Amino acid sequence: MYTITTSVEIAAPPGVVRDKFLDFAALPTYSPSGFIRHISSVIDKPPTHLQAGDRLNCTVNYGKTHFTPIVQANTPALFSWVGSIPGIFTGEHRFSFGSIDADQPGKPYRTRLVHEERFTGLLSFLMGQGMLANAAGWRENTRQGNLRIDFTSSPSKHSKPAAHRTWMRIAGSQAGVHSSMACFFLGNLRVTYLRGIGEKVADSSNSGRRIDAETMAEITPLIPDRSYGLHSILYSKDRKSSVSFVMTGEYVKDQPAGFSNRIQRIAIVGAGGTVGRPITEELLRTGQHSVTALTRIGSTSQVPSGVQSIAVDYDDEASLVRALQGHDCLIISLSVQTPRDTQPKLLQAASQAGIRHVMPNVWGCDVMHPPLADSGLNWGGFRELVAGIEAKGMGWTALICGFWYEHSLVLGPSAFGFDLPAKKLILNDDGNTKINISTLAQCGRAVSTLLSLPVLPEDEQDDQLTLSRWRNKPVYISSFLLSQRDMLASWLRVTGETADSWTIEQESSQGRYERGLELMKKGDHAGLVLAMYSRVFFPNGDGNHEQRRGLDNDLLRLPTEDLDEHTRQAKAMSDRGYNYMTNRN
Repeated sequence: MYTITTSVEIAAPPGVVRDKFLDFAALPTYSPSGFIRHISSVIDKPPTHLQAGDRLNCTVNYGKTHFTPIVQANTPALFSWVGSIPGIFTGEHRFSFGSIDADQPGKPYRTRLVHEERFTGLLSFLMGQGMLANAAGWRENTRQGNLRIDFTSSPSKHSKPAAHRTWMRIAGSQAGVHSSMACFFLGNLRVTYLRGIGEKVADSSNSGRRIDAETMAEITPLIPDRSYGLHSILYSKDRKSSVSFVMTGEYVKDQPAGFSNRIQRIAIVGAGGTVGRPITEELLRTGQHSVTALTRIGSTSQVPSGVQSIAVDYDDEASLVRALQGHDCLIISLSVQTPRDTQPKLLQAASQAGIRHVMPNVWGCDVMHPPLADSGLNWGGFRELVAGIEAKGMGWTALICGFWYEHSLVLGPSAFGFDLPAKKLILNDDGNTKINISTLAQCGRAVSTLLSLPVLPEDEQDDQLTLSRWRNKPVYISSFLLSQRDMLASWLRVTGETADSWTIEQESSQGRYERGLELMKKGDHAGLVLAMYSRVFFPNGDGNHEQRRGLDNDLLRLPTEDLDEHTRQAKAMSDRGYNYMTNRN
């Protein structure tokens, strides 16, 4: 057996890396004209649900080769498939996601992503390091330098053990030769750009030179996400030049004169809303920010004192641009009643106004988790949304916080299942599924802390926490990991009521979810609430982003909260007649 093994350490939990890797639909966008063109399941099944024995449809070799490998394993720690050319060789691709302990207290867990290619069969020796490296000219081109890669070969009777870091040519006539190996990187990225055979145009990884604007303009369309994402080796359309990515970061010392390393002026849409108000109040509390509320002309929403308010027409781009000019960041918090085209209009105006960073209207469940993103609800547009933000040259951060606790507790039986005035609770399944939930106050603190950080580290020695850590990626927080029965227990403690005074029923989360989808088809807004909440309560861990992703609470120094205190706040909201659609007081 001959083996090619590559590995990379990634500053993200294994669940994050695995989910990104299994987003097969997005893989071709990382390398639009590259070696891998298409991967999908032969049967209609999301990648996360693939099992041993399932077949994949793969198109590689720049669209010239089609094959149908068979999945061997799909677990949290390993994904593998086997493909073959009958009688010549069989190749197994193994991708393992290993957890690495944090190197410093307070740092998140890391992942070691290992990609292993194992070859057996008559001509398998061609796939080993010796023959393949010589045939492709990799050793000869090590001296010319095109691309950094980890390349190791396992012991065998045909090759000696080896483990070294080398520079390899994958350009010109040799473009794409086994370019799938060592092709996955996650984190802040630095570009090494190469043109032609052996001609090094710009190499920011060791020359210290900046990549010129013309070169950057040429390669930018090939890079979907220069800060966070799963990337393969990228090729230009003529396959004579290549772009590779190496883990690194950007620093203040590299920025042009006049660069400000702080987010100071913030515009917010929805400053008087459910989550917008606590965010605005916390931003004002820091004393570091000036906050401008953009309100719809004719709106009666009350914004917190200390906020400058500008009435705008969302259909008038020029007025939006004028209102946003001079601001560093735009926060968008829209109600479910807002027309769908409002956010795109705001983002277009933000780009025209020179906004640097956006927190889009994504507040809640883990939209990065494919089973939720593909569940037929409104989470599926997230990828297109953030791709549009990046295409406009802005950065983004989404707050993944789970459902808002107080709001959801009093929202009605379609949400957490509670009908508080009637003392009735409808449990999803047995009511013991735990999901991540955040209080409105915690959401406000998280956003305020995030936007109070320096934007970039000063230089390579600066290890302070910066906003760049979450540029073009979500920040994950949570106040509590709760089941519906946990919520009921807190309510009983706060009110002094007994369980006997409540009517408790059970329904399947699947059934409630399907019923919600049917109501949505009929235009009933209550169906969206029912489908969203019941879907997150599926007893498969989809609502537990803490286990899957890890939390950023400690990094942001968010406090531990008292569940019963926030249940009291929910009770006070209920006593005031809180209603999301008509009365949010």
